[in-house]
Amino acid sequence: MLKIDDLVTIEIDNIAFGGSGVGRFDGLAVFVPLSIPGETIEARVIEIKKNYALAKIESIKNPSQKRQSPPCQYFGKCQGCVYQHMDYKEELKIKTSQVKDIFERLAHISDPPVLPATPCPHEYGYRNKVRLRYKQLKDNKKLFGYIIENRKRTLDIESCLIASPLINKILSDLRNNDFDFFGKQNIRSHNLTLIEDGINSYTALEKKAELKATVNNKIFNYSINSFFQVNRSIFNSLIEYLLSIITKLDLQDAYLCDLYCGVGFFGILLSEHFKHVHFVEQNRVSCRFLEKNIKENNIENAKVINADTEAIIESLTNKYDVIIIDPPRSGCDDKVCASLAEMKPKKLIYISCNPATMARDIEKLTNLGFTLESLKPFDFFPKTKHIEVVAILRL
Repeated sequence: MLKIDDLVTIEIDNIAFGGSGVGRFDGLAVFVPLSIPGETIEARVIEIKKNYALAKIESIKNPSQKRQSPPCQYFGKCQGCVYQHMDYKEELKIKTSQVKDIFERLAHISDPPVLPATPCPHEYGYRNKVRLRYKQLKDNKKLFGYIIENRKRTLDIESCLIASPLINKILSDLRNNDFDFFGKQNIRSHNLTLIEDGINSYTALEKKAELKATVNNKIFNYSINSFFQVNRSIFNSLIEYLLSIITKLDLQDAYLCDLYCGVGFFGILLSEHFKHVHFVEQNRVSCRFLEKNIKENNIENAKVINADTEAIIESLTNKYDVIIIDPPRSGCDDKVCASLAEMKPKKLIYISCNPATMARDIEKLTNLGFTLESLKPFDFFPKTKHIEVVAILRL
């Protein structure tokens, strides 16, 4: 029987969602971070559960040709990145396989139609928003970095390789000023968001700061607290893909509905292909920026509905040709799924950064009559465990 501190030799078969390699010892699944499929490793058991064990690498008997030296000094400690130790093509292959596995297990779809993951143009330096913690210890030592170990510790960092140059500039300035603001306010612990829009950078201490981004010649105004994608460099690939889907449809006098729309990213970028665009967003601040974005982009075919999607969806009586949903990580409730089926769009485009809740919802939608045409992963978050997925469905 396997025991804690045992040294075991296992072959890694695949990578589970989250980044750990998976092998078996005496029939028990063993999860080993920082391993790569095909490697035979010696691993030390650190935790045993009912149906699996956790272990850490002691030695690698046959390193994969996909293995590489991670460039970040904090890799393996900060728990944000999990794939710096492997070739990027291998990471994309793994993420594509993970989406397939999730939909087989959770949506109960045999051989789901998963397309190859679209790579990000930049493996590093892409993230335009990060959340860090400032903490002053009892000995007055100051830490500023990522929260790790189930929010129990703060890992002090001088820079972050996946953060953009502007974000790292703010981080450097805060450190060089010895966190002067916190000292003056006698703050010993504080979570702080750093954000930039490609030109200007801010901290969440500047609560009234407004950001502006331009995507495909469309202007987007938003605030520090607005939802806006953290990786601008892959926007064009995503929009080109969506256009390749909708431009195949007969869109004469067509209606588009953008649910959970935030500041209107998708609806605005696709608006010129529709006669009418309806935006639904519950957050009042986001709606204020949405209306500003509609005005600045001279979109005259728009209607804004400031309401919770779950509360309003049954009253949306228009016949929509295309519906886009980009819900929170928790996904959609049963009422939303049922209403989507009743609305009978030509295409339903579901976008999510949580493949598990997406798979759960798509099982509901297929049971209501939708057909899943394709699943397309987009690597919005290189080197991390996260993956964005676009699902295309039809009735």
